[in-house]
Amino acid sequence: MIVREFYKTRADGVNLYKIYSDKTKYILQEDTGLIYNLAIDTEHSTHTYTETDSDIPKYSPTDAELRVRTTDLESAVMELAALLTEGVE
Repeated sequence: MIVREFYKTRADGVNLYKIYSDKTKYILQEDTGLIYNLAIDTEHSTHTYTETDSDIPKYSPTDAELRVRTTDLESAVMELAALLTEGVE
């Protein structure tokens, strides 16, 4: 089933809505024929969507990707700590 839920309000006051499938299927924008995993539309958008039969693949990071992220995080924490303690006695 297609779900349409409030996403956020832009700085100019326009409300944005997130449109997606509750079954983790791709959605088809009927006006353009484009396929999305989710769409963000303005409140008064006239776009219509249908759910496709195609599943959105689940992403599972590899061990190597997780190690890189951990290393990057550790480096970022060390850099932040250095900046925060700079000039502190």
